[in-house]
Amino acid sequence: MLPSVLSESCIQPFKFYDGHRVREAIFVQKTFYRYVALYLNTHRQRAYDTSISLANQGYHTVITASEKGLKVWVDVRCQERGCEKSPTDCQLCH
Repeated sequence: MLPSVLSESCIQPFKFYDGHRVREAIFVQKTFYRYVALYLNTHRQRAYDTSISLANQGYHTVITASEKGLKVWVDVRCQERGCEKSPTDCQLCH
């Protein structure tokens, strides 16, 4: 399944506490998504690959785009199912 791609200007990120640390999240179409990774615009394909890999594991993902890059977000319920880290180990891609 291909990820939805939204302009970052269309969303309102917020912070939440998950019991272990503060995380960034967004609310899109009645679903909360937590931040997974940021990819520079020159690494656009890596953002898509991460999102598609998570989707293939059954997780709902969203990508937001801005001048700074692309952010990958995963449904917060993913945390309850054991995907604490993405295939890229949630690393910031420089």
